[in-house]
Amino acid sequence: MRNLVYDVQRYYRTVAPFMEAELAGRGDEALWRQVGRQYRAGRILEIGCGGGRVTAMLAQAGARVLGIDLSPELLRLAQPRLAGASASLLLADVRQLALRTKFEAIVAPDDPFSHLTSSADRDRALRSVAAHLAPEGRFLLDALWFPDGKAGKVDAHDMIVDGRLIHVTEHWRCNSRTHRCATEYNYDSGAGEPAHARFEARYWTPPELCQRFERAGLRITQRWGSYDGQPWDERRSGRLVVEATTQVRAA
Repeated sequence: MRNLVYDVQRYYRTVAPFMEAELAGRGDEALWRQVGRQYRAGRILEIGCGGGRVTAMLAQAGARVLGIDLSPELLRLAQPRLAGASASLLLADVRQLALRTKFEAIVAPDDPFSHLTSSADRDRALRSVAAHLAPEGRFLLDALWFPDGKAGKVDAHDMIVDGRLIHVTEHWRCNSRTHRCATEYNYDSGAGEPAHARFEARYWTPPELCQRFERAGLRITQRWGSYDGQPWDERRSGRLVVEATTQVRAA
């Protein structure tokens, strides 16, 4: 039987040295800084905080941030970056989270839910989000998404890590029926064997988002097709950012 925690930890142990460079051009900085400013008087929970890239942006505006992650290696990388910030870190699994605190905002950058390939795990994680969200709180998910009919991805690019040129290849082989993907990354510096990492992922579809959020007690209020607030288009948008709340509003 697949051990999700072990698989996730093993994957991020391999990619940890490359993550900062990989995410440098993601283009989501303005979104998370705006969230930090909006909730600077409150508390924010970040799911899958990794090396603290987004955590630091959220905390810069004064919000109190708790970042959780399954990877001890990534949390160790995050600690120096967050020195002096109003942020704390916790090795934790969102599926089993049981905090006494509720949060005005919960965020999930770069879709940590993509590692949850079973329906039961997704439902547990979303119920946990709803349980930790304050009344009228806001949940933001940067969802793994492929435009209609384009599930899967093959890419190659170069990046600089510690002064070294690294050639990166990634390959997503996706099943349009199960929405699961076998994902592989190779990082080749030209010296020695390339670093190789793989993981199993699951991307979201619009019906699944609606159904699972509703079951968890979350109501989707906004969908954006980019990090700067462009309307989401099911056929063309390259991103899917979802906002939800536990608040039930009258029709």
